[in-house]
Amino acid sequence: MSKHPRIAIIGAGYMKENQVQEAFGTKIDTLVVVDSDGISIENGKKYQADYIVLATGFDTAASLEREGRDGNMMRGKKDHLRYYHGIAIPGFPNFFSLQGNNSTPGHFSALFQLETQATYIASMLSQSLTEGDAVIEVNAKATENYNQWIDDGISKTVWNDKESWFHADGGKGRVFTHWPGPATLYWWINRKIDRNDWIFTKA
Repeated sequence: MSKHPRIAIIGAGYMKENQVQEAFGTKIDTLVVVDSDGISIENGKKYQADYIVLATGFDTAASLEREGRDGNMMRGKKDHLRYYHGIAIPGFPNFFSLQGNNSTPGHFSALFQLETQATYIASMLSQSLTEGDAVIEVNAKATENYNQWIDDGISKTVWNDKESWFHADGGKGRVFTHWPGPATLYWWINRKIDRNDWIFTKA
């Protein structure tokens, strides 16, 4: 395998080799509860956390069984979840995604998309910390307007023509996977946070 497209890791114990701080470590267990103070795992231990990163590998956040506010469930809805910029979903406060629905690039590097989203989320968290916001949730109306714009853009692409895994409902519904525009447009709409599209609640 060529080394050039990837970062070469020398040695199987790279996690231990990178434990340069005592606060950093690896815990392998089943996550049981996430609450306002942190997380609890199956062995009964609890860890305080300001932010939690759910790194699912090749699985997607949309396929996980997560319950949001007012009983909103992700289960069985991955094709129908309407994301705001592929980053957040109404009804799931303080939950942010990378490459959520309608943000997968089919014609440029996914790394650019991921870096744009990560920068946006990091800026959001930084602002919320400065402003003293305890809860951040995307506005449902802003999300609806955004998805109408996405659907209009998708309707003009080749992805809209044929039945495929791009489409919800077994290939017959709306395209829920791809971003219809150029990379520069995605960067442009995410270059700054429009606070009117979000609901912030103080601690």
